Amino acid sequence: MTKQARAKQILGASLVLLLVGCKDLDIETDGNADEFRFGSPVHLWCTFKDERVPSGSGATATWRSDKQGEIGTGPDITISNLQAGRHEIEVDVRYGDKKGKKKRKIKVVNDAPRVSIMSPGSGAKLGVGKKLALVGSASDTEDGVIPANTLTWVDSVDGPLGAGAALEVSHLRPGNHEISLFAKDKAGAQSSAKISVEITNEAPEVTISEPSGNATIRVAERLRLRGFALDRDHRIGPERVPSASLEWVSDKDGKLGVGEDITVETLSGGEHRIELVAKDEYGKAGKALVRVTVKNDPPVVDIRSPASNSYFSASDEVRFEVDARDPEASLDENDIVWRSNKDGTLGRGYVLRSDRLTVGEHEVTCTVTDRHGASTVKKVKVLITNQAPTARIDSPSAGPTPSVLRFADVLTLRGAGSDAEDGALDGDRLEWTAVKVTTGQSYAIGKGANLTQRVSQLVDRLGFGRIELRLVAKDRDGTASPTITVALELQNRAPEVRISNPTAGVSVAEGAQLLCSGYGQDPDRARLLEDAEVIWSARNTANGTTRELGRATRLDVRDLTAGTWELTFTGVDPDDTALRSTAKVTVTITPATTSTVTASTTTTGGSTTTASTTTTGGIVGGIPGQ
Repeated sequence: MTKQARAKQILGASLVLLLVGCKDLDIETDGNADEFRFGSPVHLWCTFKDERVPSGSGATATWRSDKQGEIGTGPDITISNLQAGRHEIEVDVRYGDKKGKKKRKIKVVNDAPRVSIMSPGSGAKLGVGKKLALVGSASDTEDGVIPANTLTWVDSVDGPLGAGAALEVSHLRPGNHEISLFAKDKAGAQSSAKISVEITNEAPEVTISEPSGNATIRVAERLRLRGFALDRDHRIGPERVPSASLEWVSDKDGKLGVGEDITVETLSGGEHRIELVAKDEYGKAGKALVRVTVKNDPPVVDIRSPASNSYFSASDEVRFEVDARDPEASLDENDIVWRSNKDGTLGRGYVLRSDRLTVGEHEVTCTVTDRHGASTVKKVKVLITNQAPTARIDSPSAGPTPSVLRFADVLTLRGAGSDAEDGALDGDRLEWTAVKVTTGQSYAIGKGANLTQRVSQLVDRLGFGRIELRLVAKDRDGTASPTITVALELQNRAPEVRISNPTAGVSVAEGAQLLCSGYGQDPDRARLLEDAEVIWSARNTANGTTRELGRATRLDVRDLTAGTWELTFTGVDPDDTALRSTAKVTVTITPATTSTVTASTTTTGGSTTTASTTTTGGIVGGIPGQ
């Protein structure tokens, strides 16, 4: 075996150890560099224990980049097409059935191109349609001069302009533009330079050739208008502005027509400022002005009827008639407007009839306007009078004394109204009101010729007592009749009371329990009185002393001294505490020994009953109702 073969065998054995351990495998570069400039060659090789693995050792290697994939094979490679950016290089080394891997990070740097615009300078101004010369260049650290055909120009308003180091454009629209020159190197890095340019646009020059100066014509007379406009900085088309872009406008009548030569014969009367407005292709407007006076005689107007300061009843129909003529043209009904200072617009026409004028003095104007805008105004005054209506109450009827009504009654209201202008009045024209005489408090009952009203509702609103029922009739103009009244008395009846215990003939030993019970009823509201609405009191008949025993429909009394006592049971009206009814019973309180006493019972409006009873103390009086 030769020395060379023996060396290869030893190297192969070493490589096997490399593939098994992999710690001593490494990737080397020229100068151990990790950063390379784009386009320059990158030399990569494998080492084992700092010894280069020769290509003829039988070992194979595959090199990969995480950015570009596989980049070469063999333990020693040189590559010049690595993309700009960071790469993680991995080598996969194989020998027989053994293998190993190693990674190393490197960076391929690339400078973006340097771009400059030599012409025009930023802030330049140029008229619309003028040629704009664009000149620029770009160079790159890695690539050198960037080819001219790869340079592109882009405008912020009009978009892409073209490619090249030099470019002429004349189609930029008016306004502020930002023009950019873009350059890209072989590695894909791009940069740009910008300039600002203003494209100016002058308004068209407008000339009115006819009429040559301020003119005066009569209404309905024909007026010829002629003019033209020149656009000195137009971009496309002729210098003379097209006829379709010329518009004639009056400050009184608005748009008159379009074109270089038009004729009008419908100008309204008065002073006109007539402008010829010309717009260029970008909408920039130029104007010229001429003044035209249109003479127009106003209509001749005379009000035939009614005569000024005429009087009419509110029920009358007023006839308005006018004689109107126009020197230049005919009039129609719609040209004549009648208006009242009180009621507003009344109508239109030579003749107008109205029976709806409100009461009072009216100043009626008749305005006649011809078709060219001239007006004549005439006025007439008329007075509309109105008699007050009358009213009457048919039910309830009036009498020398007020009608008495009780809580549960239903009051029937019938009435009528009449007006000299409107005739019979009913429905909402009749208004009923109840007023309490003592306080002046009022309650609006309702409207109509026939109504029913519950007295209970009147009491809830006004209380018991004297009320005045009122009826007022109103005509369509709101004039009210004199008030018609009927007096009514809403009667409040006193409570009805009765003593259940003690009964007639009861005597009680001193200190014994005396059961007092009774009941009362409110006849208006048909309900029993409550404890707070009844009062028990006792009067000693011997000395006249009186004491209140309590408020309750059922009461136990034990503290009356020996003697004769008059017990009083009082019911208080819930609507008027001053209105009361009483029931009385006399009992004898004896010393605490057996005795015989005589008792008598008296009720309001009733009779007296006497009886004798013997008692020895205890509960006296029995149970109410038994």
